[in-house]
Formats: sequence, C-alpha cells, structure tokens
Amino acid sequence: MAKVGRLTKEVLGDSMMNAYEAGFAKALQVLSEDLDQDYAKTLEDVQKKCWEEWGKSGIMDYDPRETKELVKTSSRGRGRPAGSKSPPKPEEGEHLCRLAYNPEKCRARFWNKGYGGQCWRDPLDGDDLCKGCAGRRDDDDKDFWGYYDEPLGSDAEHTKSGKPHAWKVLQEERAAKKESDKKEKQAAKKKALKEKAAAKKAVAEAERAAAEAERVAAEAEAAAAAAAAAAAEEAEKAAKDAENEAEAAEEAVEDAEDTQSLGGDDNEYKDEEPQQIFEEYEYDGFKLKWNKETNELLDPDDDDVMGKMTLKDGEWVPEIDE
Repeated sequence: MAKVGRLTKEVLGDSMMNAYEAGFAKALQVLSEDLDQDYAKTLEDVQKKCWEEWGKSGIMDYDPRETKELVKTSSRGRGRPAGSKSPPKPEEGEHLCRLAYNPEKCRARFWNKGYGGQCWRDPLDGDDLCKGCAGRRDDDDKDFWGYYDEPLGSDAEHTKSGKPHAWKVLQEERAAKKESDKKEKQAAKKKALKEKAAAKKAVAEAERAAAEAERVAAEAEAAAAAAAAAAAEEAEKAAKDAENEAEAAEEAVEDAEDTQSLGGDDNEYKDEEPQQIFEEYEYDGFKLKWNKETNELLDPDDDDVMGKMTLKDGEWVPEIDE
C-alpha cells in the first residue's frame, strides 16, 4: 500500500487509472446529452467539454492517497460556459417506465437500465425529439430505443448490433410465458398419464370381469353336467328297481300258482316275510344302502362297501371311504 502523502509510481498509476475511468464515463455522459449550441459535433469539442467538466473537481479528486498534496488545478478553468443548460437527468430506475407520457418532453425512450423511460430533455423546434435522440433515430450505427408512447419492441427501434433490445419487461414476460407454458405442458402430460393409467385400469377390470364370467359359466356348465349325470343315474336306478319289482312280482305269481296247484294249506308253504335289514340313505346327492346289522353303506348297484355309519353324540353319521 502506498505511503500517505508520498507520490510513488503506484500512486501515480492509480491516479491515472481513476482519471481515465472518470473521463471515459464523462465522455459517455456528454455523448448521451445535447451539446450547447456553442459547441459543434466534433471530437475536439467533446474533449473540450469533458475537460471542462473534469476541471470542475480538479485532479486531486483522482488521487487515491488519504492525505493529498495541494496542486494547482488546470489552467483551462472550471465550470461550464454560460448558456442554456439541459434539464437534469432523472435518477434511473424501474419507476421511470411507469410514468405517464409527457407530450412537452422529448418523445423518445432512453435505455434506463433496460426498463425504458421517456427522455427528460426538451424537443427541438419543429420536431418531437431532442437533438441527441434525433441523431440516434437517424443513425443506424447507434442504438435507438424507440418512442415512449409506443410499445416496447416496436419497429421504430434499432440497434447497432442488429439484435432486438433486451428490455427487462419483455424478458420477464417471456420468462413468465415460458414458465406458464412449462406448467401447462406438465399439466397436460400429467393428465395424459392419468388418463392412460385409468384406461389401463379399465382394461384390467374388464379382463377380470371376463375371467369371472368365464369361471361362473364353467361352474354352471359343470353343475349342469353333474345334475344331468345324477338324473340319468337316478333314472337308470329307478328303471332297474322297476325291473326288479316286476321280476319279484312275476316270481310271486309263479309261487302262488305253484302253491295253488299243490292244493295244500296256503299258510303251510308260505315263505316267512324276510327281515328288513336295509334302509335307503342319501349322501351328497347319491343314494346308498344302509345295512342296519353291520352299519355298512353299500352301493345299491353292486353292493360294494362305500363306508359305514357311526353313532356320534346320539346321531348316526356317515363315514365314506376315500
């Protein structure tokens, strides 16, 4: 760090850098304002005006030392030559873009940090623009930010780069629209996925319903077949029983005839009535014979043993062999 009060190469370099930056900034400011009528649009006049503006403060303002040595200011003098002054430039900010259009001021729009705002200068006689804005309008190599009473991005605007001005309001609107489009796209995608899931679920439910209907139909068909088989079996059994009864009746008739032909006592040759030891028993839709003596359950067709009856808790319960 430079010593206080001592002029070193470092201090001199910092001073020159500060002065250069201040002079460059002042030149930009002067170029953006109207020159007084006493000055022509030449580089020499711009330099002269910048020097006068710079001389108002003096070179000591660019000395980076905390304690500065006193030196004489430029012999070129301080202050601005007498004459009409341009209106003061307003403090830039977003608030300027919301102000109402003033027809008594320059119609043009200035950059205003990308927000835009009406030029604060007075228009030239016979024109709706000030001198500086009129020059920008007529020079395609300079940026012209259009008219304040027209929307941002109008055809009146032009840039030296050929690209549109990057107005912050338009950028925010584009960003908001992009975000809105993104959300809308996401919502549409979400809706499509939801509809797809619902359709998939409906197809699955339809398939399950079809499978259930097929199962019920198969069970109904099996039940009908079983009922038909049972009915056929019952009819066959009834037919056999009828046949047996017919044979028994026929045998009884023959026995009676034989007894009558012998002429003996009817009661002498009469067979004793057989003891009833069988009882018909139905199990799960099938008819069986229950032998009361052995408690066996027999097939009525071939007398095969199908199981037996056991007494449990005072009730006869069938036990069918596997």
